[in-house]
Amino acid sequence: MLINSNDLINLIKWHIDHDRNMDTEYLIQNMEDLEEYDNASEEDKALWHKLVTISSDTANKFLEAISDTNTVSTRFIVERISLLEGIFSSDKVSLLEQCLIINKLQCIKGMAERSLLLSPIELKTKPGKKIGNYYQQCMNCYIEGLYDASAILARSILQFSLEEILKYNRIRYLYDSRKNNFGLIKNLIDLSYDANIISDELKEKAVKVLGIGNKSTHNTQINGSEALFQLEMLRDVLCGLYSHA
Repeated sequence: MLINSNDLINLIKWHIDHDRNMDTEYLIQNMEDLEEYDNASEEDKALWHKLVTISSDTANKFLEAISDTNTVSTRFIVERISLLEGIFSSDKVSLLEQCLIINKLQCIKGMAERSLLLSPIELKTKPGKKIGNYYQQCMNCYIEGLYDASAILARSILQFSLEEILKYNRIRYLYDSRKNNFGLIKNLIDLSYDANIISDELKEKAVKVLGIGNKSTHNTQINGSEALFQLEMLRDVLCGLYSHA
């Protein structure tokens, strides 16, 4: 077989480790110069071209994500690339396996693209460990394309951060077990606003974070644009809360 999937993964990792873009045209030219390529079927040639192209695109997009100062969770994507090793047979790669690796690489390329859309968050005061853990999980879910999970986690982060800031400011609130969680979070937003912890603008953004989280919880799927918008609103709220504390 001309292309071995494990070798392909190692090639991608080598370029990432050495911070070098993969030259798609150069790789294809070298492939086409091989005798085995000349003797291959048109179907195999087309598949090999696709494998080389998506591998190059994946590595280069990942390097762009690493070099961009606004990206997060690049280690998370590296782990996904490493997980591909050993999945495919080392001596002979079937058509199904080649199709699978193309699909996996396209997913990883999408993860790198989504990571580039995320903006950094810089807080003057460090939030509690639970909030930090939830935030990382939330970012990872978005990068994976799990938008509903990201939305629900974002809503939880909003709740926990408001509770933490209210407690820091010694503002008590009553939890009514008869009310659902949505009413609780809205109450936390109103209390924070009334205590001048958040501004009109931040209150509006907090309500939007809550609204998208509620939508996802009510069995209504959200898309990537909605998930990203919610994360942008959440980032602004957190920056406001933890610059106030």
